[in-house]
Amino acid sequence: MKKEEELHIDSVQYVYDKEFEKQWKSYYFSLVKRELHQLLEDGGQHEENGDICS
Repeated sequence: MKKEEELHIDSVQYVYDKEFEKQWKSYYFSLVKRELHQLLEDGGQHEENGDICS
């Protein structure tokens, strides 16, 4: 019986970790997307201003 209990706890932990990982990834990628969008916007403005970056 004890072995079944441990197995059950492990599987619940696994499901929890998987769900947490999914949420963390979507949060992380939303941050990355926002940052990329900001960089692209900034890049576009630099081009309009005569390419100061080069």
